[in-house]
Amino acid sequence: MNVVTIKGFGRNAKCHSPESLQVMLVERYINKPVAIIQTLKSGLNKTFFVTVRGDGRLVKTYNETEEVPLSTFTF
Repeated sequence: MNVVTIKGFGRNAKCHSPESLQVMLVERYINKPVAIIQTLKSGLNKTFFVTVRGDGRLVKTYNETEEVPLSTFTF
């Protein structure tokens, strides 16, 4: 099982499912930029820099017109 880690402002969290990722983002990180780190099967880490919008949507921090769907992350 893959783990996705959210890093933001010293409040790091590990998520094991899309549901837990969505809940954690909405509860802790609304209107804040965070890094979401996905560890791939190869052992490499892939980092996404996103901002959590007020409605729970994720957008790329450095291109706020581009949305990042939760389906991007594999568990």
